[in-house]
Amino acid sequence: MCPGCGEHFEIEGMQADDKTPWSKGGKTVAENCVMLCAACNRKKWDI
Repeated sequence: MCPGCGEHFEIEGMQADDKTPWSKGGKTVAENCVMLCAACNRKKWDI
């Protein structure tokens, strides 16, 4: 289930993303990872 939109997707329809981007000090660790659907992941901006 995508936490962004609440829809159910198969794992192939999901994309891993950092909750806190590298540019803002985020690390590549499990605690900083979130699985989003492709549409929600495209909506995210590093601002």
